[in-house]
Amino acid sequence: RYSWGRWSGWWAGWGMRLALGALALLVFCTDAFSREPRSSGVSGRARSRGPRLPGGRPWGSAMLKNSVSEESGPQSEDPEVAQGLQHIYSEDDTGGASAPQESPLVSVLKYQPPGQEAALFSFGNNHTMFLAYLRYTLAEQSPEQTIPCDEVLNASILELSINVSDPDVQQTFKQSWRDGRLLAMTKDPFEVLHGSLSFDDRLQGFTRRMCQYLCRTTPAVQSRLLQWLSPQWSPGANDGVQFEDLFFKASLTREEALQRLRVFMGWFKREYPYYYDNCMACGNARNNTFLGYVSPSAAERQYRAGRVELYLCSSCHTVSRFPRYNDVVKVLSETKRGRCGEYSVAALALLDSLGYETRWIVDWADHLWTEVRVDGEWIHLDPCEAAVDEPLLYESWGKNQTYIFAFTSLNVVDVTGDYTSNVTAAMQRREINEREIVGSISGAEAMLRRPAEHNFPLDTWSNPATAGTKSSEDPEAEEDGR
Repeated sequence: RYSWGRWSGWWAGWGMRLALGALALLVFCTDAFSREPRSSGVSGRARSRGPRLPGGRPWGSAMLKNSVSEESGPQSEDPEVAQGLQHIYSEDDTGGASAPQESPLVSVLKYQPPGQEAALFSFGNNHTMFLAYLRYTLAEQSPEQTIPCDEVLNASILELSINVSDPDVQQTFKQSWRDGRLLAMTKDPFEVLHGSLSFDDRLQGFTRRMCQYLCRTTPAVQSRLLQWLSPQWSPGANDGVQFEDLFFKASLTREEALQRLRVFMGWFKREYPYYYDNCMACGNARNNTFLGYVSPSAAERQYRAGRVELYLCSSCHTVSRFPRYNDVVKVLSETKRGRCGEYSVAALALLDSLGYETRWIVDWADHLWTEVRVDGEWIHLDPCEAAVDEPLLYESWGKNQTYIFAFTSLNVVDVTGDYTSNVTAAMQRREINEREIVGSISGAEAMLRRPAEHNFPLDTWSNPATAGTKSSEDPEAEEDGR
């Protein structure tokens, strides 16, 4: 009795109703599963279905202060566990990891020494490394006391998750760093608390280091360096080049000047080998373990150390301290230990003292070196490599140059194009536009005109954007190897 038109209309109507019902159910289920689980008295660690560390441990999802989930004893002694804080995950109930640094939750280890109010902390280190740090630190603090055995120390280690966006938490860990009670695997712990530095922050950090150099490398210091260098120089060991021949002479041809600079760079590399991790007690250089970074002592700060690296010897089990000094005289005449961060500035000071016009070069792909002007041309010099006029050297290392800047007492110059054969690729890797770069350079040059205003101690835990108090540790913390 029904026509085809009526039947088709009836099926279309019910089809529309079913489609709308399915859509509503899908929206309801999506909303329900995407919500944060309500508190049920179970710790964040127990609820977590987020990413897990090797050994099955989650990063953790509880808060410091009134909602900290603490568990004593190590969950795993896998040496790969928590080697760094390069990836700070947030948990999204999907079993997957969101983008790094979306969540303010960070995993830390804590040890409370008996009878002491101040605890010891670790960012990004596994239990084995933290134990070595505890034994070293407790022995330094109380040499006459017996250090508890590893089993006792292990049982007292708490694993926490902290909310690094909390100002009170930030202050706690800044103070712990300054007091020497914090071991960090990341070279710039500041970024863990406040996020990655912007382009402008990084450029200002390097500019502050140049300001510090300008303030401290006075004519009196240069004179002292020359008095020190003269008896160190042996013509017999340096191709017959006399000490007087090291000084800049405008009358030399380009090739004559470069030859003398090659001899000088060769001497520098022999006298100041690149420091890796050699034990400072027994000299062992095999299979030593990097434990992490700690704050410098008061004595180390006198020579502008921004941080200290700790290494555990595989042979004698001694922990060696490697302070990253920013004092030229200290590095050249006493420690004779450094990497490109120390040696680029030391070579810069010596070349300045010898009468050359110089520039300090910073490659944000983790290297530093110097340049001198010869016959109107800027010449590349790398004291770590004894390299002279080899600007494309770093491409052979596989580095992807993006930003390379030259610093003088007056200007900051983008010299990336001088050190890459593919300028187009370098420009494409940049994340900010040319106008922003020019604006940041203008601000950096304004700082160079007032270097004394920026000659304050380096401090890893302070925001370089709030200059006038303290700066980010180094922009040698921005380094590598530096």
